[in-house]
Amino acid sequence: MIYKCILCDYVTESRRSLPNHIHSSHHLKSKDFYDKYYKTDEEGICQYCHKQTKFKNMFVGYNAHCCVRCSSLDPNVQNKNKQTNSEKYGYETPLVNPEVRQTMFTDEAKQKRKIHIKETFNNKYGGHPMRTEAVKQKCAETNKKKYGGSTPTSSSQVTKKIRRTANKKLKELECYNYLCTKYKEVIREYKSELYPYKCDFYIKDINMYIELYLFWMHGGHRYNSDDINDQKTLDYWKSKNTDIYKRAIDIWTNKDIIKYTIAKQNKLNYQVFYSLNDFYDFFNKEEINHGHN
Repeated sequence: MIYKCILCDYVTESRRSLPNHIHSSHHLKSKDFYDKYYKTDEEGICQYCHKQTKFKNMFVGYNAHCCVRCSSLDPNVQNKNKQTNSEKYGYETPLVNPEVRQTMFTDEAKQKRKIHIKETFNNKYGGHPMRTEAVKQKCAETNKKKYGGSTPTSSSQVTKKIRRTANKKLKELECYNYLCTKYKEVIREYKSELYPYKCDFYIKDINMYIELYLFWMHGGHRYNSDDINDQKTLDYWKSKNTDIYKRAIDIWTNKDIIKYTIAKQNKLNYQVFYSLNDFYDFFNKEEINHGHN
């Protein structure tokens, strides 16, 4: 295939040479070149959540979605996948096909995968990669550079995160055990076609989806862009300009709102709790109102 520079008469058969030429001869990076001469108004925006997407290369342009999850939730992608699966496997979902299930979930298939993985590790690394000296050395160097020690727990931030996570898991377990005393079937990390996220609990008895937003990153309540206090909180988080606060902003103002919107659109029996007190108050009232044992 022939590649030609639109700014001069340069021609090449190497796809890799053209970006190098544009950078060295015209002093433009691939992204700047693409933005100036090819980018359309619709590009660079996630087709599902409308956030910015990453630039891939000057031949493809921008990714259609900002992340894998948005891609999987996009109805256009879902329909395309169903069509492809129907043509290839005869079913919209490959796992429904008995032949596919036979090749994936039988004991024989599982054993074959284990043998294949082991052979790959042996051929490529001489054994399990985590046991080779080269990988151990690389891990040690990465940990020292990133965490200041031989393991991630050398960092006080990591140990704090572990404690927070452990505390969160304990609270989740407490709530789960409580719900199990009141209902016959409570499922953890449940998702469905109507709610394609792993909610903390799903109570099958009453068809209820439950999210526990007990961590500070959820803001203590649902984000409201019209609330002046929420805007002050958001401005404060932005002023921190750290990865953890950027993540918190995305969770509170974007991800949590998307989940709520999906639940509302699909008219789900959906409850979000921002404190243990709210959780227990709600289910105590449920017991009084509906007489659950």
